[in-house]
Amino acid sequence: GEMHSLLRGNPLFWRVEGAPPSATRSEMVRFIQNHKVDPERLHRQYDYHGKPLRNWSIQVKSVEDGKILNENISRFRMLIGGYQLSMKPSSRSEYEEGNRFRDAFVMERHDDHKWNRTIYLRNLPFSATQTEILRFFNPAHVDELHLFRVRNAHGNTRTQQDGSAVAVFQSPEVAYRVLLEKDGTPLLNRRLYMQII
Repeated sequence: GEMHSLLRGNPLFWRVEGAPPSATRSEMVRFIQNHKVDPERLHRQYDYHGKPLRNWSIQVKSVEDGKILNENISRFRMLIGGYQLSMKPSSRSEYEEGNRFRDAFVMERHDDHKWNRTIYLRNLPFSATQTEILRFFNPAHVDELHLFRVRNAHGNTRTQQDGSAVAVFQSPEVAYRVLLEKDGTPLLNRRLYMQII
């Protein structure tokens, strides 16, 4: 059973499931701080559209550390923002996949200061250009903008083709103000939804 699944995975890699979608990296780091996990070994997982998931990948320093972290989370059903977390054995390939996505979304490995000033945008009009999106914000406040366009596989005319983007703002304060002012407002007649990551 459980021991077998532990052996099948790599006991140094774990997946934390059930975190709130809004959990920031600093909250997750604080949450597992007492468990000797190097903050640089903690990554949010994304789906292939670039949407942040509620799972995080962790690499622990030793098999023992992994067991302790797992036991504590199982025993106390630790809550973060009212959500219950759980841990599942994972693998190096899943962890590295998370890394690859994180790099695609401009989170450099040693650059923690981008996390709380980065906004994930979804429901972008497929035709929206970099310039139109920048103009929607104040271009002076945006340090980086990365567009991801996904064509809808279902061929359903009601679910139009849409895109998503990641925008890195000058500071967490600017990102938060943008979120308050712009979340749910339309760009080219489509309502944009935002989330700080």
